[in-house]
Amino acid sequence: MVSEEMNDKLCRPYNAEEVEKALQQMHPSKALGPGRLNPFFYQKYWHIVGDYVTKAVLGVLNRSLLPQGLNHTHVVLILKKRNPTETVDYRPISLCNILYKLITKVITNSLKDILSSIISVNQSACTPGRLIIDNILVAFEVSHSMNGQTGASRSMAIKLDMAKAYDKVEWGFLRRVMEKMGFRGCWMDAVMHCDETATFSFIINGEPRGFVVLERGLRQGDPMSPYLFLFCAKALSYMLKDATTNGLIIGHRVCSGAPAVSHLLFGDDSLVFLKANRIEAERIRHILQLYENALGQQVNYSKSSIVFSKGIPLASWEDILNVPDMKEVLSHEKCLCLPTHVSKSKCKGHAFMLLLTNYLVVDFTSCV
Repeated sequence: MVSEEMNDKLCRPYNAEEVEKALQQMHPSKALGPGRLNPFFYQKYWHIVGDYVTKAVLGVLNRSLLPQGLNHTHVVLILKKRNPTETVDYRPISLCNILYKLITKVITNSLKDILSSIISVNQSACTPGRLIIDNILVAFEVSHSMNGQTGASRSMAIKLDMAKAYDKVEWGFLRRVMEKMGFRGCWMDAVMHCDETATFSFIINGEPRGFVVLERGLRQGDPMSPYLFLFCAKALSYMLKDATTNGLIIGHRVCSGAPAVSHLLFGDDSLVFLKANRIEAERIRHILQLYENALGQQVNYSKSSIVFSKGIPLASWEDILNVPDMKEVLSHEKCLCLPTHVSKSKCKGHAFMLLLTNYLVVDFTSCV
């Protein structure tokens, strides 16, 4: 929960030093938004434009009102695969005004200071002091443990993929979650105002076309979006923890005396660990349906998969798979580009260690 001290820190007036710090954190060659200027221009000529930009940004931050047009966004559709045939084959990336990104980045920087205290340890993405690799290592250990399971303790692991996760977030649900977390109304109003006043134009053949007013969703390209989505994922994490506490979901223990692991979150992707029986499969499906109905999310079952411990009869597989309508695989091939299981092959083991080393040298504490 958000304490009164945390709320005092979030709701205090912002200052000029925070604006300049946020600007210096931006990559100089970010793509151009409607303002047709990238961060490099402001960084290079800050001694000239700094006072004007700071006054404008602080005016918005301390009054919680965005000037008309400042929140207009150009959307570029990035190909997900070659020869696209449907709209789902494109990824929409939002190119926001630099001044708008400065505003949300200042808000985000103040939020980062308290984030690790209010986000569940099951979530390792975009949280200062944590690395995505932390949950990947836990997933690797649990997968290895499941591979050697026997008897009645057999488990299953479900890898869930959310379809268009950012685009389907309902604003009413997000606000309600923040209220339950204990955020003050003034801070929530400022944050929601940034999303609720957004408008879109799509870049087609190099020119902006159309005018779309948003009614839901978070923008990929807004510095604040990854952190707001963590609040939505916190709701799913709480539902799974509540089911575990009440004995509806058992989770998986890597050894006797170890804590049960029920789920791991990686931003909008997740791994859920259950006992391999139809009852728990029905319960997890019910939890997911509640989450989908409330948030507006949809599980992409075509990209989701399920792994069973060894030795489970084929009849049991088919009985369980009839509940969560997803495919069964021998092992989850990748989790954020890293394998969740490594065979006895030395070549594959060395390849895994190389990938792991590449992840360890990258700082995952900042998403933007």
